[in-house]
Amino acid sequence: MGRGRWALLLLLLLLLYPAELAAQEEPESKRGWLWTFGFSNYTYPRRTLPPDATGQSPGTIRARTYAIDNSIGYRFNRLFAVTTDIPLYLARFCQTDNAGITTCGSNNGFGDIGFSARISLEGKVATFYSTGTVFLPTGSTSRGLGAGSTTAAWTSTANLNLWTTTPFVSLTIANSLLRTASFLRPFASKGLVYEVSGGLEHEFHRLLRVGGLFYGVFPSGTQTTFGRLRRGPPPVPIPTPPNVPQQGRTTGGEDLTRDNGASTWIRFPFHDNFQLQIAYTRSVRLDLNVVSWGFFINFSPLLPKR
Repeated sequence: MGRGRWALLLLLLLLLYPAELAAQEEPESKRGWLWTFGFSNYTYPRRTLPPDATGQSPGTIRARTYAIDNSIGYRFNRLFAVTTDIPLYLARFCQTDNAGITTCGSNNGFGDIGFSARISLEGKVATFYSTGTVFLPTGSTSRGLGAGSTTAAWTSTANLNLWTTTPFVSLTIANSLLRTASFLRPFASKGLVYEVSGGLEHEFHRLLRVGGLFYGVFPSGTQTTFGRLRRGPPPVPIPTPPNVPQQGRTTGGEDLTRDNGASTWIRFPFHDNFQLQIAYTRSVRLDLNVVSWGFFINFSPLLPKR
């Protein structure tokens, strides 16, 4: 990598973490315990499965995944906090073959538990967050709930505070694709990836905010995916790029997880410690549409501050 690319990368490193949740991650001024709870529902509308060895599609599939998150940690001051994130996934899916026979299944279990350290810098004009996370391999790869080995991510975000509009730009460097409040892919992955995103959120009313972003995922080296939309042996041959590797374990090159697309959302901050979000994400490379909604509760004010 040339000096110019290294300089660009170092500049982008100052700007990270999917900013959809930035508003709910505002640091508190007092030292104390942190506890946030989130529930998200990701729906994958019916879509045609990739062609098999004969060149014909074996049918269609529709699915949804529920994600339940508990994040527990401690804030030492306005700048530094540590958290433990415990995700639980409940996946439901139904596949219909060309004869009209429908088979349904589910994959439930804990995902990879994460341990994070975060630095927060706030100003009147801009805010900056940088988070380092280590994920333990607690999620089942056979169910598509984890990467199968210890993984890590370094994410950061920079926001500009322009009255009622907040533009942001972010970058993630990780060896596993991360989930956001808007987007959960129907598989877990392992392999080095760089993800860049940028967008804005606008406050139309104190109880209504609308936002959107564009993103790009740039993998490097060998990539492995673990599909969660199957039960038992894969009912069809494992799909190949650019189709979604949603059924079974797939190992391939950089195109396996390469992705680009956009998300848009409506957020309702009913209270400083409670908000609801509805979102839509279009993954162009994976030919995937995801509709999601979720609510997020901050229980930190109920915990000791010192």
